[in-house]
Amino acid sequence: GALHRLGAVDGPGLTARVTALGRRLVEAPTHPRFARALWEGARLGVADAVARACAALEAGEIRGGYTSGPAEITGRAAEAAARLPQVEREARRLIDAASDWVSVPRDGDRGSKASVPRDADRLLAKALLAGFADRVAKKRRTRGTMEFQFSAGGAADVVENGFVAGSEYFVVCDAQENKRAGHTEARLTVHAAVGIDPDWLLDLDPSPLREEKELFWDREKERVFEAERLRCD
Repeated sequence: GALHRLGAVDGPGLTARVTALGRRLVEAPTHPRFARALWEGARLGVADAVARACAALEAGEIRGGYTSGPAEITGRAAEAAARLPQVEREARRLIDAASDWVSVPRDGDRGSKASVPRDADRLLAKALLAGFADRVAKKRRTRGTMEFQFSAGGAADVVENGFVAGSEYFVVCDAQENKRAGHTEARLTVHAAVGIDPDWLLDLDPSPLREEKELFWDREKERVFEAERLRCD
């Protein structure tokens, strides 16, 4: 299931074996999701930002009933680390774990912004996608409201704002189940989501994508055509 999607085991069943990546993820003192995001962040050169984002997400400090972009998550994570010693301590622990995988530049070592990747926000989003690959969602409007439809099934309510308008696909990093008035079933409400490029799904390993081919009859042209589609989950 989830561990397979993170690349920690080699299959979805109970007989799956731990992968080499899975053995490395165990070294990070955090939830496997955050460990996978941290691994990707270390590989992409943004381990510091990912560590603070994961520490803040784990502490529930990136919430508020809104959807946020990677820059906003970075800002709120930095603010939480400055305000809450436990968030900063957790971020430091994660950075230490990442430094065992690759050479991670420390804040004091940077000296200038030149050592920070120009596209750091985009790389943070890619790292979070790796850790929350089973929470890919596409926005859709239904009954006059905005919601996210998850690739794995189900949907969640989302606050409509400028950031939502700027993206079509997202990875949801924080959601909470809520019981709405007049509804018998609880609904998920998204608290933090990051816009992603669907092409990034091609780079995930294991891949959530599968190719499907379908034959259909075109009445107007009186011919059989083959359609191909790429499906996520």
